[in-house]
Amino acid sequence: MRKMTLTLLGTNLINGQYEKLLKEEWNIDGKVINPDFFISRYPHLRKEEIYGCEAYIDGENLIVHAEDFRFFNLKAFINSTPTVSYCIMSCISDNCTFNDLFVRRLDVENTNLILAESRVSELNVGIGSYIDNISKKKKAIEPGLVYTDIRDSKVDEIRVFVSNQFINIQGSNIQRLMLENQHIKTDAIRVWQNTNIERCKILGNVNTLQIKNSSISDLEFSEKTLVDSLDFKFSFVNRTHNCFPHTFVQKSIDSWKLVMDSARNSDDSSLLALAGYEYMKLKTRNLSLGFSKITSLLMEVTSGYGYKPRRTIISSLLLWLIFGMIYWVLAQFGLGGIKTSDGTIQRGLGGFAYSLYFSVIIFTTTGFGDITPVGVMAKVFSGLEAVMGISIMSLFIFTLTKRYGNSD
Repeated sequence: MRKMTLTLLGTNLINGQYEKLLKEEWNIDGKVINPDFFISRYPHLRKEEIYGCEAYIDGENLIVHAEDFRFFNLKAFINSTPTVSYCIMSCISDNCTFNDLFVRRLDVENTNLILAESRVSELNVGIGSYIDNISKKKKAIEPGLVYTDIRDSKVDEIRVFVSNQFINIQGSNIQRLMLENQHIKTDAIRVWQNTNIERCKILGNVNTLQIKNSSISDLEFSEKTLVDSLDFKFSFVNRTHNCFPHTFVQKSIDSWKLVMDSARNSDDSSLLALAGYEYMKLKTRNLSLGFSKITSLLMEVTSGYGYKPRRTIISSLLLWLIFGMIYWVLAQFGLGGIKTSDGTIQRGLGGFAYSLYFSVIIFTTTGFGDITPVGVMAKVFSGLEAVMGISIMSLFIFTLTKRYGNSD
């Protein structure tokens, strides 16, 4: 049995509630419910005094089509589990609310949607407007005034084709959230309160992307996607795709983490190195001065936090030249220096060449033994150079692996 009870609400407020103009049970499966529908049956009604409609339904495979109200509320009768095969909500200006329903396909056009404790197989937001724009060959779409609010519901697929004030998803399970149009603009996308999304694809421009206490298995952008700011807290994204440095206008630790994951998934070592370096710079920026801060600065200068092997090579060359100069200066001022196998301390330009040669031997810990340091200072510096040489060479291997290997 199919049953629908409609309560028509007026614009007048009585004790804080909208006036009930009439309440009737109808069999209007498949018919369009709008103000003209009621006026044709009750000629005394005027369109301007109609605010909205509350509908209670029961039955299987219902078709519901409502339009041109300021408010529309669709609910199930108590102790009933109705099934709506197809539902269209169009031009509901204030909000359209669904409570405790199972809908196979729901299309909303120019409508503010609130979906609560419901089960929907397919939700399309603005698909009719999108098709109309394609037919008229329009590309740019102005920012929309509608919003989509989903709470404590389960939806297999959400497809958004038009601009939204916001898309709010809280405490829900979503298989696919797809922003299908690269020309749309969304002020805010909020995913929070233990929401789980299997796949989320974001096209177009988004002012704020907020993900809190939620999980997304696959988060996908496009090369033209633009997100102004990212608010990411206590959440988990398993895989990220097509996320680039220009995707986020305001760079943050979390945005660089998403870029890193995207680069890793696309096997882009250059992008991974860039994102990893920027991520570490932001992560260590606020460290207080101390051992951790000094270590961080040394890692940045000598290896770019493990992502810039060229810095390690340059650091090695500088250390080689500096220590070679030190050995030569010690010899020039009679403070020791280096001694060849014939027992002569080398000075002058020839001594400088020997000093560079000795510096290479010590730095690489080759230790041929044909040249030895003379004096306490030369021995101290040679020992220090040996330790630094071992460290730098190990760091170089680490940076090569991190830069060009499979870095997790």
